[in-house]
Amino acid sequence: MKSRLIIVLILSVFIIFPSYTTTIEDENITIGIAWRNDTSSSAFNRIKNYLEESGADVIVLEKAITDDLEYYSDGSIKDDYLQYDFSLTDEAAEIVKATDKIKAPASIDSVDLIVFTGGEDISPYLYDDSYLADEPIYNPDRDISDFLTLRLALDREIPVFGICRGMQLLAIYSGASLITDIPSLYENDDEAAYRHRSKDGGYTFHYVIVEEDSILSILKNEKVASSHHQAIDAASGGEYKVLAVDGDIIEAIEIPSSSFAYGIQFHPEYYSDYKDKKEWKVSLELLSRVIDKIDK
Repeated sequence: MKSRLIIVLILSVFIIFPSYTTTIEDENITIGIAWRNDTSSSAFNRIKNYLEESGADVIVLEKAITDDLEYYSDGSIKDDYLQYDFSLTDEAAEIVKATDKIKAPASIDSVDLIVFTGGEDISPYLYDDSYLADEPIYNPDRDISDFLTLRLALDREIPVFGICRGMQLLAIYSGASLITDIPSLYENDDEAAYRHRSKDGGYTFHYVIVEEDSILSILKNEKVASSHHQAIDAASGGEYKVLAVDGDIIEAIEIPSSSFAYGIQFHPEYYSDYKDKKEWKVSLELLSRVIDKIDK
Protein backbone atom coordinates (compact mmCIF):
# COMPACT_ATOMS: atom_id res chain seq x y z
CA MET A 1 0.00 0.00 0.00
CA LYS A 2 2.80 2.38 0.93
CA SER A 3 4.63 1.71 -2.37
CA ARG A 4 1.43 2.38 -4.35
CA LEU A 5 1.04 5.71 -2.58
CA ILE A 6 4.60 6.70 -3.49
CA ILE A 7 3.99 5.86 -7.17
CA VAL A 8 0.78 7.92 -7.16
CA LEU A 9 2.63 10.88 -5.65
CA ILE A 10 5.42 10.69 -8.23
CA LEU A 11 2.92 10.52 -11.09
CA SER A 12 1.05 13.47 -9.60
CA VAL A 13 4.21 15.60 -9.73
CA PHE A 14 4.63 14.95 -13.47
CA ILE A 15 0.93 15.60 -14.13
CA ILE A 16 0.91 18.86 -12.19
CA PHE A 17 4.27 20.03 -13.60
CA PRO A 18 4.43 18.26 -17.00
CA SER A 19 6.56 20.88 -18.74
CA TYR A 20 9.34 21.40 -16.20
CA THR A 21 11.83 18.91 -17.58
CA THR A 22 10.99 19.60 -21.24
CA THR A 23 10.91 23.39 -20.92
CA ILE A 24 14.65 23.53 -20.31
CA GLU A 25 15.44 21.07 -23.09
CA ASP A 26 12.99 22.55 -25.59
CA GLU A 27 13.71 26.19 -24.85
CA ASN A 28 14.94 27.61 -28.14
CA ILE A 29 17.75 30.10 -28.07
CA THR A 30 18.50 32.70 -30.68
CA ILE A 31 22.05 33.20 -31.92
CA GLY A 32 22.91 36.46 -33.61
CA ILE A 33 25.77 36.55 -36.11
CA ALA A 34 27.40 39.97 -35.92
CA TRP A 35 26.70 41.94 -39.11
CA ARG A 36 28.69 41.02 -42.19
CA ASN A 37 28.08 41.98 -45.80
CA ASP A 38 28.90 38.67 -47.46
CA THR A 39 25.87 36.58 -46.52
CA SER A 40 25.89 34.88 -49.92
CA SER A 41 29.42 33.52 -49.44
CA SER A 42 30.32 29.92 -48.66
CA ALA A 43 32.18 31.10 -45.54
CA PHE A 44 29.02 32.69 -44.16
CA ASN A 45 26.82 29.73 -45.00
CA ARG A 46 29.28 27.35 -43.38
CA ILE A 47 29.14 29.20 -40.05
CA LYS A 48 25.36 29.65 -40.28
CA ASN A 49 24.85 25.92 -40.92
CA TYR A 50 27.17 25.06 -38.07
CA LEU A 51 25.27 27.23 -35.60
CA GLU A 52 21.92 25.92 -36.81
CA GLU A 53 23.04 22.37 -36.06
CA SER A 54 22.61 23.29 -32.38
CA GLY A 55 18.88 23.67 -32.95
CA ALA A 56 19.07 27.41 -32.29
CA ASP A 57 17.37 30.09 -34.34
CA VAL A 58 20.13 31.97 -36.19
CA ILE A 59 19.81 35.56 -37.39
CA VAL A 60 22.21 38.17 -38.75
CA LEU A 61 22.29 41.34 -36.67
CA GLU A 62 21.91 44.68 -38.35
CA LYS A 63 24.92 46.95 -38.69
CA ALA A 64 25.86 49.03 -35.66
CA ILE A 65 26.79 52.64 -36.48
CA THR A 66 27.67 55.83 -34.65
CA ASP A 67 26.54 59.42 -35.20
CA ASP A 68 30.12 60.53 -34.60
CA LEU A 69 31.05 59.24 -38.08
CA GLU A 70 29.67 60.10 -41.52
CA TYR A 71 28.28 57.50 -43.92
CA TYR A 72 27.24 57.46 -47.56
CA SER A 73 23.60 56.91 -48.50
CA ASP A 74 24.26 53.17 -48.96
CA GLY A 75 25.42 52.94 -45.34
CA SER A 76 29.16 52.59 -46.04
CA ILE A 77 31.68 54.73 -44.19
CA LYS A 78 32.91 57.83 -46.02
CA ASP A 79 36.32 57.73 -47.72
CA ASP A 80 37.59 60.49 -45.43
CA TYR A 81 38.03 57.86 -42.73
CA LEU A 82 39.99 55.39 -44.87
CA GLN A 83 43.65 54.85 -45.71
CA TYR A 84 44.88 53.79 -49.13
CA ASP A 85 44.58 50.11 -48.19
CA PHE A 86 40.96 50.66 -47.04
CA SER A 87 41.73 50.26 -43.34
CA LEU A 88 40.44 52.85 -40.87
CA THR A 89 42.52 55.94 -40.22
CA ASP A 90 43.88 56.72 -36.77
CA GLU A 91 41.21 59.40 -36.35
CA ALA A 92 38.38 57.05 -37.28
CA ALA A 93 39.68 54.30 -34.98
CA GLU A 94 39.85 56.71 -32.05
CA ILE A 95 36.28 57.86 -32.69
CA VAL A 96 35.05 54.26 -32.81
CA LYS A 97 36.78 53.41 -29.53
CA ALA A 98 35.56 56.54 -27.71
CA THR A 99 32.08 57.25 -29.04
CA ASP A 100 28.99 57.12 -26.85
CA LYS A 101 26.64 57.75 -29.77
CA ILE A 102 25.97 54.18 -30.83
CA LYS A 103 22.88 53.18 -32.79
CA ALA A 104 22.27 49.64 -31.60
CA PRO A 105 20.98 46.98 -33.99
CA ALA A 106 17.25 46.65 -33.33
CA SER A 107 17.50 42.91 -32.78
CA ILE A 108 20.44 42.90 -30.38
CA ASP A 109 18.37 42.46 -27.22
CA SER A 110 16.45 39.52 -28.69
CA VAL A 111 19.47 37.21 -28.96
CA ASP A 112 20.93 34.88 -26.33
CA LEU A 113 24.42 34.77 -27.88
CA ILE A 114 26.31 36.91 -30.39
CA VAL A 115 28.90 35.20 -32.57
CA PHE A 116 31.68 37.27 -34.14
CA THR A 117 32.92 35.26 -37.09
CA GLY A 118 36.03 35.03 -39.26
CA GLY A 119 36.94 37.26 -42.17
CA GLU A 120 39.22 40.11 -43.13
CA ASP A 121 42.06 41.53 -41.03
CA ILE A 122 41.03 44.15 -38.48
CA SER A 123 42.08 47.74 -39.16
CA PRO A 124 45.49 48.14 -37.44
CA TYR A 125 44.76 51.48 -35.80
CA LEU A 126 42.04 49.78 -33.73
CA TYR A 127 44.89 48.10 -31.87
CA ASP A 128 47.31 51.05 -32.03
CA ASP A 129 49.45 49.72 -34.85
CA SER A 130 50.39 51.68 -37.99
CA TYR A 131 50.99 48.54 -40.10
CA LEU A 132 49.72 48.98 -43.66
CA ALA A 133 48.85 45.97 -45.80
CA ASP A 134 50.20 45.48 -49.31
CA GLU A 135 46.77 44.36 -50.49
CA PRO A 136 43.25 45.65 -49.65
CA ILE A 137 42.21 42.97 -47.15
CA TYR A 138 40.15 45.12 -44.79
CA ASN A 139 36.45 45.71 -44.26
CA PRO A 140 36.15 49.06 -42.43
CA ASP A 141 32.35 48.98 -42.20
CA ARG A 142 32.52 45.61 -40.51
CA ASP A 143 35.34 46.78 -38.21
CA ILE A 144 33.19 49.65 -36.99
CA SER A 145 30.04 47.57 -36.63
CA ASP A 146 31.86 44.71 -34.88
CA PHE A 147 33.60 46.99 -32.39
CA LEU A 148 30.40 48.85 -31.53
CA THR A 149 28.33 45.66 -31.36
CA LEU A 150 30.85 44.04 -29.04
CA ARG A 151 30.80 47.08 -26.78
CA LEU A 152 27.00 46.96 -26.63
CA ALA A 153 27.00 43.22 -25.94
CA LEU A 154 29.46 43.47 -23.08
CA ASP A 155 27.68 46.48 -21.58
CA ARG A 156 24.36 44.61 -21.70
CA GLU A 157 25.91 41.32 -20.56
CA ILE A 158 24.91 39.48 -23.73
CA PRO A 159 27.10 36.36 -24.12
CA VAL A 160 29.62 36.56 -26.97
CA PHE A 161 31.68 33.97 -28.82
CA GLY A 162 34.45 34.92 -31.25
CA ILE A 163 35.84 32.73 -34.01
CA CYS A 164 39.22 33.57 -35.65
CA ARG A 165 38.85 37.29 -36.46
CA GLY A 166 36.18 37.31 -33.75
CA MET A 167 38.68 36.16 -31.12
CA GLN A 168 41.16 38.79 -32.28
CA LEU A 169 38.42 41.40 -31.88
CA LEU A 170 37.83 40.28 -28.29
CA ALA A 171 41.54 40.49 -27.53
CA ILE A 172 41.86 43.95 -29.06
CA TYR A 173 38.86 45.16 -27.08
CA SER A 174 40.52 43.85 -23.91
CA GLY A 175 43.64 45.92 -24.65
CA ALA A 176 45.83 43.51 -26.62
CA SER A 177 47.60 44.01 -29.93
CA LEU A 178 48.09 41.60 -32.83
CA ILE A 179 50.95 39.93 -34.62
CA THR A 180 50.33 41.43 -38.04
CA ASP A 181 51.80 38.56 -40.06
CA ILE A 182 52.90 35.22 -38.59
CA PRO A 183 55.00 34.09 -41.60
CA SER A 184 57.16 37.21 -41.36
CA LEU A 185 58.25 36.05 -37.89
CA TYR A 186 59.46 32.69 -39.19
CA GLU A 187 61.15 33.48 -42.51
CA ASN A 188 63.54 30.53 -42.19
CA ASP A 189 61.02 28.05 -40.77
CA ASP A 190 58.22 27.17 -43.19
CA GLU A 191 56.64 24.69 -40.79
CA ALA A 192 56.10 27.39 -38.17
CA ALA A 193 55.37 30.13 -40.72
CA TYR A 194 52.56 28.22 -42.41
CA ARG A 195 51.32 26.04 -39.58
CA HIS A 196 48.12 28.09 -39.21
CA ARG A 197 47.43 28.92 -42.84
CA SER A 198 48.87 27.34 -45.97
CA LYS A 199 50.96 29.30 -48.44
CA ASP A 200 48.02 29.53 -50.81
CA GLY A 201 45.75 30.86 -48.04
CA GLY A 202 43.97 27.58 -47.38
CA TYR A 203 43.32 25.62 -44.20
CA THR A 204 45.86 23.73 -42.14
CA PHE A 205 45.23 21.19 -39.37
CA HIS A 206 47.06 20.99 -36.07
CA TYR A 207 46.70 20.12 -32.38
CA VAL A 208 46.17 22.61 -29.57
CA ILE A 209 47.04 22.36 -25.89
CA VAL A 210 43.90 23.17 -23.92
CA GLU A 211 43.17 24.00 -20.33
CA GLU A 212 41.84 20.79 -18.81
CA ASP A 213 38.81 22.18 -16.97
CA SER A 214 37.64 24.58 -19.69
CA ILE A 215 34.85 24.18 -22.24
CA LEU A 216 37.63 23.35 -24.71
CA SER A 217 38.72 20.15 -22.97
CA ILE A 218 36.86 18.19 -25.67
CA LEU A 219 39.67 19.22 -28.06
CA LYS A 220 42.40 17.38 -26.20
CA ASN A 221 44.20 15.14 -28.71
CA GLU A 222 42.02 16.49 -31.54
CA LYS A 223 43.13 18.46 -34.59
CA VAL A 224 41.56 21.83 -35.36
CA ALA A 225 41.22 23.62 -38.71
CA SER A 226 42.96 26.97 -39.03
CA SER A 227 43.26 29.68 -41.65
CA HIS A 228 44.83 32.83 -40.26
CA HIS A 229 48.06 34.77 -40.70
CA GLN A 230 47.56 37.01 -37.67
CA ALA A 231 47.32 36.20 -33.97
CA ILE A 232 47.20 37.81 -30.53
CA ASP A 233 50.51 39.35 -29.51
CA ALA A 234 51.00 37.73 -26.11
CA ALA A 235 53.56 40.38 -25.12
CA SER A 236 51.19 43.29 -25.72
CA GLY A 237 49.06 42.99 -22.61
CA GLY A 238 45.28 42.78 -22.57
CA GLU A 239 42.83 41.57 -19.93
CA TYR A 240 42.13 38.05 -21.10
CA LYS A 241 42.77 34.52 -19.88
CA VAL A 242 44.46 32.03 -22.22
CA LEU A 243 42.55 28.75 -22.58
CA ALA A 244 44.51 27.08 -25.38
CA VAL A 245 47.81 27.46 -27.26
CA ASP A 246 49.75 25.95 -30.10
CA GLY A 247 53.40 26.74 -29.47
CA ASP A 248 53.69 30.53 -29.31
CA ILE A 249 50.25 31.11 -30.82
CA ILE A 250 47.27 31.73 -28.55
CA GLU A 251 44.38 29.56 -29.71
CA ALA A 252 41.58 30.40 -27.27
CA ILE A 253 40.78 33.04 -24.68
CA GLU A 254 38.21 34.08 -22.11
CA ILE A 255 37.49 37.63 -20.94
CA PRO A 256 37.21 37.21 -17.14
CA SER A 257 35.66 40.64 -16.60
CA SER A 258 32.68 39.64 -18.74
CA SER A 259 29.82 37.39 -17.72
CA PHE A 260 30.38 35.30 -20.88
CA ALA A 261 33.00 36.08 -23.53
CA TYR A 262 35.05 33.35 -25.21
CA GLY A 263 37.13 33.29 -28.36
CA ILE A 264 38.80 30.60 -30.46
CA GLN A 265 41.36 31.18 -33.21
CA PHE A 266 40.44 28.09 -35.25
CA HIS A 267 37.35 27.18 -37.32
CA PRO A 268 35.09 24.40 -36.00
CA GLU A 269 32.55 25.26 -38.72
CA TYR A 270 35.01 24.03 -41.36
CA TYR A 271 33.91 20.46 -40.68
CA SER A 272 30.29 21.19 -41.62
CA ASP A 273 31.44 20.22 -45.12
CA TYR A 274 32.79 16.91 -43.81
CA LYS A 275 30.06 15.49 -41.62
CA ASP A 276 31.39 11.95 -41.94
CA LYS A 277 34.53 12.90 -39.99
CA LYS A 278 34.99 12.53 -36.26
CA GLU A 279 36.09 16.18 -36.11
CA TRP A 280 32.54 17.21 -37.03
CA LYS A 281 31.15 15.49 -33.94
CA VAL A 282 33.82 17.14 -31.81
CA SER A 283 32.94 20.52 -33.32
CA LEU A 284 29.27 20.00 -32.48
CA GLU A 285 30.16 19.01 -28.92
CA LEU A 286 32.17 22.23 -28.56
CA LEU A 287 29.19 24.25 -29.78
CA SER A 288 26.92 22.37 -27.39
CA ARG A 289 29.22 23.22 -24.48
CA VAL A 290 29.20 26.90 -25.41
CA ILE A 291 25.41 26.98 -25.56
CA ASP A 292 24.99 24.97 -22.36
CA LYS A 293 27.13 27.51 -20.55
CA ILE A 294 24.78 30.34 -21.44
CA ASP A 295 22.66 31.41 -18.49
CA LYS A 296 19.33 31.57 -20.34
